[in-house]
Amino acid sequence: SPFLRKRLSEAFSREGTEIVTIEEPSKKAAAEGAAIWFSKQLVKARAARYTFGINSGVPFNEEKHREHQARSYMDAAGIKRLSVFDALIPKGSVLTDEWEKVTSHHRSYNTFPTELGSFASTIYAWSGQGDTQWLTDLRDELLPGMRIFCKLKADFSPLRQSITVQIGNNGETFWRVNYQIVLSFKRSMLQARLRWFENGVRREGPVSILATSGS
Repeated sequence: SPFLRKRLSEAFSREGTEIVTIEEPSKKAAAEGAAIWFSKQLVKARAARYTFGINSGVPFNEEKHREHQARSYMDAAGIKRLSVFDALIPKGSVLTDEWEKVTSHHRSYNTFPTELGSFASTIYAWSGQGDTQWLTDLRDELLPGMRIFCKLKADFSPLRQSITVQIGNNGETFWRVNYQIVLSFKRSMLQARLRWFENGVRREGPVSILATSGS
């Protein structure tokens, strides 16, 4: 009622608070927007609803990985490897604005790379029961409960000066590029950076995050 609105306005005006009524739609919209923005700032952390990870190549273990022998491969360093699901963010992890995850990676080449091209990686979300070491089944199909969450892309050309030459387990020469992916969680959004070291100096570059449908 007008009387109630008047009494509320008088009471709260002494505290510097304006009462906005529904008859004033422009003010109501502004007040709602301010309230939503303020409430979002109060969310200091979120818990991961799924386990998030990437496809990673680990050294092949004859005892543990025997049934996956057909999917193993030999890298440029002469190391036999197998692709597994590497969990970066376990389900239930508390992600704050200060949270950061640094993962180390490398690329190996049998011949000197004249162009490094672009970096691309996929982050997967696991919603199944318990933990899993695998992305796919023996038919190379994603496991039930495993889905693509987003893709990471970055320009790899700035890393050209950090290429090193090495000798592999097989005695062959190969070229290697070491780099890191830095994941963070700012304002409730996943962010990523590309990091590498050049003559002992740390360098960083941008990473684009391409969301998939349903992310």
